[in-house]
Parts: sequence; C-alpha cells; structure tokens
Amino acid sequence: MKEALATGISGQDGSYLAEFLSEHGYEVHRVARSASNLPEALGGRLASSSLADLLELKLCSDIVPTVRRHETNHLAAHHFSSQGSENRTGQLYPLVAVDLMAADAALDVLRNDLLGSPFLNARSAHIFAGLKISTQVEDMRHEPDTPYLISKSAGVHPGRYCCQAHSVYGSAGSL
Repeated sequence: MKEALATGISGQDGSYLAEFLSEHGYEVHRVARSASNLPEALGGRLASSSLADLLELKLCSDIVPTVRRHETNHLAAHHFSSQGSENRTGQLYPLVAVDLMAADAALDVLRNDLLGSPFLNARSAHIFAGLKISTQVEDMRHEPDTPYLISKSAGVHPGRYCCQAHSVYGSAGSL
C-alpha cells in the first residue's frame, strides 16, 4: 500500500487532498499542530496523526522520516490567504518558518534518507497578485505584496533547489 505524509489537512485544500489519496488506496499520515479540526470526511481514514508545531523545525525533522512513504505533501500554513487585512499586518517569521523553513527541513530529510520520494509544497496563486493578468503561468514574475504572499513565494525555491542540486523531486503547486 502506498503511504503519504501530509501537513495542512485541516484546511480545505489539504482535506480534499487527504480524502482523494485515501480513496485511491493510500495510507495517509497527518502532521498537525493540534488534534482538533480534523475534517469530518476524514474521520477514521487516517493511518496516523502526529502532533507537531512546524515552527519547531527539530520536530519536523524528527517526524518526516517516521513514515516510509511514497510522497510528502506540505500544505500547512500559519495563515490563510482568505484572512483579509491580517495578511498585511502579520509577522513574517511564523509565516516563513512554516512555508519556507519547514519545507526545507522536510526536503533535507528526503535528500538524505528518502531519495525518490516526491515532495509537494503548496503555494498560493495570489503570489502573482501585483499582475493585472487574469491567467497566470508558472514562469511569471512573483509580486507578493503581503507577509503571507512573501512567505508563499519564498516557499517555491527550496523544492526547485533540491531538484536541481540533489535530484530530489520537489514541486510547488498553486492552490
């Protein structure tokens, strides 16, 4: 049976992904900040649930290798794009810690211990917010204009780097 490690499945996109993977025969292993907020559709469908604050990178590094999985999906966020004006006033550190540093810690484990296990890091289509074009493509210039979008834009680069420098399959998906 295939295994997937997923962060952020308490959110809308993450819960849809976990449900999809479960329906397609994956054992889904969750990493979350708290035991609450598990979407009802996932009740009883998770293989395991680990609690960790992704701001504590050591915990992230300890949990990632515990599942010998076929893929890692990092959809966790310290903040959501739909939180309006809070996007403009929030602190940058907790956002960067989850969107960039936790992703980098997970990729480091994959590079050293689980080569061949693909990694997906969620980014936001809003990183192109400064552009006045309705359709965005991957090679468009990022123009993040909030702390949230700065962290999401920065989160694109660890996967690209590990792919080019270390042959780790890392991707960033715009959700």
